[in-house]
Amino acid sequence: MTSNEILLVLFVIGPAVWRLSSLLAFEDGPRDIFEKLRGVGPDVFKAAIVCQWCNSIYLGVAYSLAFLYSPKLAAALALPFTLSALAVFYQGVLGRFYT
Repeated sequence: MTSNEILLVLFVIGPAVWRLSSLLAFEDGPRDIFEKLRGVGPDVFKAAIVCQWCNSIYLGVAYSLAFLYSPKLAAALALPFTLSALAVFYQGVLGRFYT
């Protein structure tokens, strides 16, 4: 793995996995899509989704497989969630100064 690929994983894919796992576990989402998803399927599936630590492992595996297939594809799939994670971070850090 090159140093650029390591940076891609740490600074693009890593935050994307965190943001997506947080969305799945805690947030309702647009039109309550994540809330509805948490209520679908067998109890094992529901338990895996509401646990951020659990679903982050599954998402990490999925992104790792995508990265092995095509680093550019993995980065493109991760980028919107990374940008969202940055917005959440900025709101948490800077929001107290502007509210």
